[in-house]
Order: sequence, then C-alpha cells, then structure tokens
Amino acid sequence: MRLHFLGAAGEVTGSGYLLETRKAKVLIDFGMFQGRKATQAQNSKLGKLKPAKLDSVLLTHAHLDHCGRLPMLFKNGFQGRVYGTHATRDVARLILSDSAHIQKFDAQRRNKYRQRAGKSDVTPLYAPTDVSPIMKRFKNVELGDVRDVAPGVTARFYEAGHILGSTSIQVTVKEGTSERVIVFSGDIGRNNMPLLRNPDPPQEADFVLLESTYGDREHRSIKATERELKQTLREARRNGARILIPAFSVGRTQLLLYYLAQLNAEDGSMNIPVFLDSPMGIKATELYQKHVDTLDCETRTLAARGHFQQFLSKLTTTATVEASKSIASAPDPCIIIAGSGMCDGGRIMHHLKHNLYKDSTVMIAMGFMAHGTLGRRLVDGAERVRIHGQEIVVNSRVLTMGGFSGHAGQSELLTWADGMANQKAKFILTHGEDSQRQGFRQKLRSRFEVNAHCPYKEDQIDLLSRFRASGPKPVSIPRDVAHEIGEDAPSKESEVTGSNDRKFQQFWKHGGGPDFSRLQRVPLDLDEHERQLLSGDITSKTAVPLINEVSRELKSGMKMLASVRPCVTVFGSARFKPSHRYYQLARDVGRELANAGYTVLTGGGPGVMEAANRGARDVGGRSLGCNIELPHEQMPNPYVDEVIHFNYFFTRKVMLVRYSQAFVVMPGGFGTMDELFEAATLIQCKKLGPFPLVLVGRDFWQGLVNFTRYMLNQGVISSGDLHFTRLTDSPKEVVEMIDRGINAT
Repeated sequence: MRLHFLGAAGEVTGSGYLLETRKAKVLIDFGMFQGRKATQAQNSKLGKLKPAKLDSVLLTHAHLDHCGRLPMLFKNGFQGRVYGTHATRDVARLILSDSAHIQKFDAQRRNKYRQRAGKSDVTPLYAPTDVSPIMKRFKNVELGDVRDVAPGVTARFYEAGHILGSTSIQVTVKEGTSERVIVFSGDIGRNNMPLLRNPDPPQEADFVLLESTYGDREHRSIKATERELKQTLREARRNGARILIPAFSVGRTQLLLYYLAQLNAEDGSMNIPVFLDSPMGIKATELYQKHVDTLDCETRTLAARGHFQQFLSKLTTTATVEASKSIASAPDPCIIIAGSGMCDGGRIMHHLKHNLYKDSTVMIAMGFMAHGTLGRRLVDGAERVRIHGQEIVVNSRVLTMGGFSGHAGQSELLTWADGMANQKAKFILTHGEDSQRQGFRQKLRSRFEVNAHCPYKEDQIDLLSRFRASGPKPVSIPRDVAHEIGEDAPSKESEVTGSNDRKFQQFWKHGGGPDFSRLQRVPLDLDEHERQLLSGDITSKTAVPLINEVSRELKSGMKMLASVRPCVTVFGSARFKPSHRYYQLARDVGRELANAGYTVLTGGGPGVMEAANRGARDVGGRSLGCNIELPHEQMPNPYVDEVIHFNYFFTRKVMLVRYSQAFVVMPGGFGTMDELFEAATLIQCKKLGPFPLVLVGRDFWQGLVNFTRYMLNQGVISSGDLHFTRLTDSPKEVVEMIDRGINAT
C-alpha cells in the first residue's frame, strides 16, 4: 500500500496523488503545473503513471491546478470513473473546455512564429474534442456518501468551503488484514466567508494530506479588507482611476461580485461601472446560481429575496472578443474583472498591457501569485514587465488584498486539523511552497506535538510500514570514529539524532552524519543566470542580468520612498505575539513616532514590525512596510498603508538606511542584530550620520551594552563609537533621543 506524490509537493500547482495497493490504483486529482516555462513543461509528462491501469479518479474540486490534466488520462487509455460532486463536474467541464481552447489558440499563435523560424510545431496537451470523453466518465457523489471506488477502497466526501462543489475526501483502504484511513484535504476554504458553507473536516484518519498554501501566515481580516476595498473604490471614483482585478473565474470572481453588490446597496456613491471580462467567469457565475442549494444559508436567503439581481442587472459582461476590446474606450472610473487570477494568461493580460504604464491605474491582487507568474512579479514591485513580447513600464499602483483569499490561513488550517491531530494522525504537508510548509510544520509541532512530513514530487510513502516524518536521519556512529572524537565506544553502533556540536562536526568530517540531501532542496525561484552566479560560474554575460534586476529593484524602491520622509525604521523579532510585552512596547513606540511626525517604516512582517505599524495607524500616522520573503516574514501585516516588495536583502538594506532618519531596535534575533551592527559599522566608518541608534528594552540589551564596554576595554573600538547608541524603556524617550541625535553636529 503506497502513496505516490505526482505534484503540489513543495509547490502550489500540479496536484496529483496516486494511491496504490496490490489490487487497486486510485488517482486523487490531476492538475496542471503553472508558473515558469520549466514548471509548465512538466504538464506533458505522465512519468510512471499508467492511465489505462487506473481504477478511478477522485476529484477534490475543479480548479485548473487540480483537474487541468484529466483529459490526458482518457487520451492515454483511462476507462475508469471520475468521482466528484455534481457542482464540481459542472465547473470541471467549464474549466477544461476553456483550457483546451486557450491551448489551441496559443499553439496556433506560437506555431506561426515557429514555422517562420523553421522549427517544429508545438502540440496542445489536449484539444477541445478531448474534454467530452473524460466528462462522460464522471459520476456524481453527495456529501457524506460512502462510495466503493476500487477493490478494497471506499471514499467519503466532505465540504471544503473553497469554491463551488469543493470537497475534502476521506479514503479507507483495505489490503489483506490491514486498513488505513487517508484524508486528502484538497484546498480548504475560510470560515464565515460569504457564499460558501464552512469547511467540515473529517475526524478520523491515519494519514492526512493537508494543503499548506498559507500555512505560515494569517490573512488580513475580511472586515479590514472590506474597508480597504471601499476606500480604494472611493479614491478611484474621485481620481477617475481604472481598477484592474485579475481574478480566478471560479470562486474569487463570485466573491468579489458579492462584495461589490453589498457596497453598491449600502452606498450609492460606490456605484462605479463594472465589467466582467471573462467568458468563463460569466458562465461560472451562472453555475453558482444553478447550484444555489450548495451555498450557505445566508446566501440562499439573500438570493431568494432577489438581493443580487439589481446589481447583476447593471453588470456589463463581455463574452465576445469584440466586446472585450470595446472596454478600452470606456470612460474612467471603472472596474475590470478578468482572468487569469495569476496574470499568466487570459484577457487580463491585454488590460495590463494597455494600462500598467498609466499612473492613474490601480491593480488589485486578491489571491496567491505563484513564483514565475506575471502577477507575482507585479506584486513584488517589478518596474518593467514583458507582456506578449512587449516591454511595459509599470507606473500603476499595485495593491494586495489577501483578505479575499479562498484559502484558509494558518489558524484556520490548525482548526481544521484539530480533531485528527489530537488522535495522532500522521500529517503530510502538500500544496505549499517550502517556506509555507516549514512554517506550518513548526506550528503543528508546537500545537499538537505532531512532526509532519514534507514530501517532494516523485516521492512515495509505504502506508503500512512505520511512518517517519522527514528531517535529519539518525546518525550511526562507528566505534572507531566514536573513540576518536572522545565518545565512550559503544558496544554497537549508536544511533543518535544529528547535531551541530563540535563532536558531530568532527564526525561529519569522517564522511558520516545525517543525509541532508532533502534539506538542501530549497526551491529557489531562480532563472539560469541566477543559478550560475550562485554556483560560482560567474562571467560578465551571466552577471549582467542579475545586476540589472538589482538595479531595477533599487530604482523602484527609491521611487516609492523618496516622498515619504522623515522616516524612522523599527526593527525587532517577527515572533512576538500581540500578548507579549515587547509587542505592546513596540506598538507604543509606533504611536509616539507617528505623533512626532515620523513615518514608521518596518520590514512589514509580524511581531515587532506589525506592532510598530499598528501603533502608527492607531494615531492616524503613516505606516510603511518593506517586505521580503523570510521564514517568519512572508506577507505584509494588515497595518501598513503601503507595501514595497523586495527580492534581495541588499536592496532592502540600502533602502532602509538611505531613507531612514534613525533606527529603533527592539528585542530580536539574528536579523535584528544584523541590521544593528551593519548600521553601527556605517556610522563608525563615517559613511552614515548623524544617525541615532536607539535600543529599546533595557533587560534585553543590557548584556550587549556590557559586551561593548568590554570591547572598549580591549581596545577594538573607541569611546566615540558608543556615542550614537542609546538605551531606553520609554517610548517618549525614543523620540527625544532621535530628535537630539538628528540635530547633533
């Protein structure tokens, strides 16, 4: 009894898992890989999967990254059944038909240029005619029903609350005298969101494959996101802006229409023309009306009262290409909703190409943007992008509103997992990039004492053998090596856990030690010239593209920060929770700085950064975040007025020093110390100044202060090197120290 991972393992696309026994083969999801070209190239490869030998397919839901390759199964001999809810079947037909047409026209366009270059034609993964045969293999299931899906295999479907028809699936497998219960979470939705019912997790499992898209972070509250959307629409109406919203046709589009209808009903001044420029989004909205019985109670009641009809009657839908093109001449302000959600295709590409260069344009990113997509580059602050082979300068504002996400945040995932975790089920984290998986893995361990497994594509697990979560493997110490490093020689080889102490470092020198091959597989989103630079194979040819990228990021940061002075940057640990006294202290510091007229600048993450930004917002001050993806610092906190995204430590460090009047250093770890000592070095070398460094938290920093005195006694620094550093516990004194330091001669 084995489980094979075919995708969505260390990434968020390409979901597919093969469950195999001696008598049965069941495939759970079979989605498309999305993102960079190298990632998409995996779509045509079936690998060891033999569709003709499959008994059945279980489909959690019908997003493209979960169902997008189903037609390839029938093309390659699949004759079994596809099990999913009735709504999932209808959405899958829509998604797959759209995908087939896009592939067809994309291939025609590419082949026109390839033929001129003497290259062979590219072939779509499947044609529109390949969709109908796989749809005929579908068999509808109801929530809660138990179905026999293969010899010795039954499946039960539970509400997942992610999109229309979405489910989690509990699979029970019997092989001989052994039985295992495996739960496939699919994509888990959020609690108390409009339209959909709350997720209903199974309570029994031996193994749980749990998605981790947002496993290391929380979403901004939906109320705060509603306020932000309302404020953005007001500004757009006042400034005559064109708002572009790339949205997934199924799920996010309908949620957005719900909120626009609500705002329109509450406030007539919010009545801005809305274009739904997505043929699939139009049809998906009709499916939500068809399957209204699957939606939550409130939505069914509102629909019965005709609550949405007035707004929908004003909505301009553009099903044809000609109608889509006519939007270009529509007067502003207006809102344009178009696919695809990650800006990796669809009509949104044309709207971006014709509007990104205008500073009056606003783009709102409402969901996750995978590495390698145009949407990710825009969210990360790209200054220029290429669309349809044309270079486009980005002068528009790009906002993120993660509160509209259809994926559960960290606490919601923990709530979903609670029942099974308390029964000590084995957790396997999928559908998440490594930073998200590792963040959530740590949370599972601290909350439930569960050591989750993080597999990669093409890995497999024996479900009948003793399960061991991924991580450093045990170290077997040979007797001769144990003697040489000073250990008592064991009677047989000792098995211990890998460690970083001196003795094990010596042991590693002898060729022993744990297998770190898995730990080294960090999914850096690098292109070829970046890989060459990091591998040490540097030439002027390989260096120039990365240097240009860093240069563009510097220019973009300077452009955004030049008008926000005076700024004070607040550093500190991302790990402090709102209940921690250092969080409260940082919030008070943020308030005092804002009251004194300073813009509060942070890394934009949680903990101290969130607290300082929050304090500034408490008193109506300005609050900015310079965000970069780190293990505890993945997404901007909800208290920043504007976010500047960086890919490189170097560029963010330059921006913080260049545009700050002072640094306030709260208690923190290595990252905090790094920023502190870099600034101290620049000041000591007269490259920066006058520039106050204020350490807040006497009990935390007193040891460091004592050590600097020891350094002074040893003659490695001079007394003048200590004058720019101040220590306090008082937020009011922080401002006084900064003011005095800035005015010092």
